[in-house]
Order: sequence, then structure tokens, then C-alpha cells
Amino acid sequence: MTIHAEPGLRERKRRATRLAIQRAAVELVLEEGLGVTVEEISRRAEVSPRTFFNYFPTKEDALLGSMPPLPLGEERERFVSAGPDADIVDGLTEMLAALPDEDVGETEVYLLRRRMIAAHPELAARRLLTTRSMESQLLEIVEERLVNDSRVVGADAATAPMRARLIAFTAFAVLRSAWMSWVDREGAVPIGGCIRDSFAEARSLFARS
Repeated sequence: MTIHAEPGLRERKRRATRLAIQRAAVELVLEEGLGVTVEEISRRAEVSPRTFFNYFPTKEDALLGSMPPLPLGEERERFVSAGPDADIVDGLTEMLAALPDEDVGETEVYLLRRRMIAAHPELAARRLLTTRSMESQLLEIVEERLVNDSRVVGADAATAPMRARLIAFTAFAVLRSAWMSWVDREGAVPIGGCIRDSFAEARSLFARS
């Protein structure tokens, strides 16, 4: 299991500023509607417009946020090179459980964002694009693993793309459930623990089917 070091002061300040901008953007839209400006958001967040654009390229990006990045480096390499004898679901669980933890403030902004999207459903389509991007990244990683496994056993890798889609899209649904569980628990349980719990429950459900 990967143990993440606590972020340094500079990183904590960066996260706090990013969160403050997102909170300000969402709160203002809930109060005043989608016509709010970057200048108004920056004033509420107590940053300059220049700082705003250092964190977000557009107002919509601040409103909708982004999915946490998938693990790279050691965690990804461990998964894709684990070999055909290693359980792929267990490997996915541990790789995804290495996602960085967010603080309780992220939970509060996420709940506000749900209210905002409910009030302005036209934002939902753009929000969907952020999840699709993460799905695509996960699909790429899973397909790489399956192709590697096929090479090890000398099998035809032609079915790897179809199998990768089934695995990656199912895993992503479980990941979204874990994310919602983390929000429901208001960040009291680390996101990694919620991911492990959700995959264990999904495995149990499929086993009973």
C-alpha cells in the first residue's frame, strides 16, 4: 500500500487558493446566476484575476472543477506490469486507492456544486466531459495491462480493447460510487478506504449474481 507524504506548505497554500476560487465561483452562481464574472469571483476569493487564470483557464472550469488525476509513476507501472497471474480487479483497486485525499472543504464545495448543477442543468453536459476524460485515461491504462498480459502468455491481444472497455467502465462506475460515499461521509474516511470498500461490495454483488 502506498503511503503519501503530507503536502508541504507551498502545496497546501496552492490547494487552499484553488479551493477558495471554486467555492467563490459556485457560491456566486447560486446567489446571482451564471452571469457572474471572473472579476467578481476573484474579489470573493480575495485573489487577483491574474491569479484566477493561473489556476483556471475559464470561469466554467472553476465552476465545475476537475476529477482527481489518476495515479501515475510507481502505482501505474505496478498495475500494468503485474502479469496475468495477478488479479486485475485487486490491482485496479489498489491503483485507484492511491488517489490523493482531499480535505473536508472539497466535500463542501462538491455538495454546493451539486446544488448549482441542479439549478443550472445546462452545466451538466460540460461536467460530463471531465468524467469522460478520466474514463479515457483509465481505459488506456487497463488496455495496456491486458496487452502486456497477452504478450506474457503468448495469446492474441485482439480482444484486449473490448475487455478493457468492460473492465474500465465498470471500474469507473465503482469509483464514482466510492466518491459519492466519501462525500456522504463528509471526508471522515480517506478516499482510498471508500474505494476499497466500494470495490469489495461490487465484487460481492457480482459474485451473488
